[in-house]
Amino acid sequence: MNKYDRLARRYDRRWASYLRESIGRTLADVAIQPGQTLLDVGCGTGQLLVDVHKSAPGALLRGVDPSERMLAVARMRLPDDVVLTRGEAERLPIDSASVDWLVTTSAFHYVRDPFVARREFRRVLRPGGTLVLTDWSAEFLTTRLQARWSKATDAAFQRIYTALELQAILVAGGFDVTVETYKINWYWGLMTARAVKSR
Repeated sequence: MNKYDRLARRYDRRWASYLRESIGRTLADVAIQPGQTLLDVGCGTGQLLVDVHKSAPGALLRGVDPSERMLAVARMRLPDDVVLTRGEAERLPIDSASVDWLVTTSAFHYVRDPFVARREFRRVLRPGGTLVLTDWSAEFLTTRLQARWSKATDAAFQRIYTALELQAILVAGGFDVTVETYKINWYWGLMTARAVKSR
């Protein structure tokens, strides 16, 4: 059983403020239209998908997460037409060129191979599709300290990146990229990349 299987039932309460702010920053860069498809990679308990379902009821929504218990919580709060599947960023169980928007929030620091994940993101996006990626930023001392602690205490944790490192990873994969760094409170320093798949 992984960390998020154990945390699933209390995850939303424990991280309520962080989730609200990080999801809000991610969705600020999403302009989904009716009939478009959005995939949330590392969807967890489905909070972001709930927000999109409310704001864009005509959208087609999918979520992927490695934790079956997190997905179970998501299934309880989302309608049946939202497709939730167990899977990982490096091997997405999604058809190629089938997604208009791919979002991932606070999950990239768990990705073992960012280059394989980048290739998967590009594969599932349609030409002109957009990736919106929010994650911890190594620009901030407090976040670097948190990453060091997480690396020592969580076997699944991999690493965090600076904005330039993340931009370089995505540009090399055929994306047009902008990255914004910011703090959501005194402790958490994040960044959001908006990356459009080059045609």
